[in-house]
Amino acid sequence: MPSALPSRRRGTLPVLALGSYLLRQKMTHAASRLTAEGVSIKQVANELGFRDVFDFSRMFRRVMGMQPSRFARLRDKV
Repeated sequence: MPSALPSRRRGTLPVLALGSYLLRQKMTHAASRLTAEGVSIKQVANELGFRDVFDFSRMFRRVMGMQPSRFARLRDKV
């Protein structure tokens, strides 16, 4: 019986890592979309399946370290 608990832990950890990886990939894609001319934050949020811009902005900031609006402004300066 003791071996069942560690196997469940081993099975759970890669799923969490996979979820983090997929979220980072999604936000990296969002960043590249935000650098495109004429693409709004709302469009990117909808394309990626977020309920609203607020949820997308919160997740983008958590993963990328800045708000999507700031990221898009940096695009305009380059």
